Amino acid sequence: MFMPILRADFNLIGEYEHRMRPPLPLRLTILCGKDDDCVKGPLSEWEYYATGGSETVLFEGGHFFLHERESEIVEMINKMLTEAPAPI
Repeated sequence: MFMPILRADFNLIGEYEHRMRPPLPLRLTILCGKDDDCVKGPLSEWEYYATGGSETVLFEGGHFFLHERESEIVEMINKMLTEAPAPI
């Protein structure tokens, strides 16, 4: 059950090369498990990647908090999408 997820994580870690690029013209919402010991560095650094800044939302759980809090996360994303201003 978790093997595809673990393979994807290890593949990402093994092949990723960070390159600074211009920030995206949007606001980021960062979702993280409070007990995720895989997070390296402060989550606030995500604000460098978006001109609209960032907001961090912490959930109970670790690295796989998405599975544990799926309904809360889906509800939050739906609310963000329905309340977002329409593009011009």
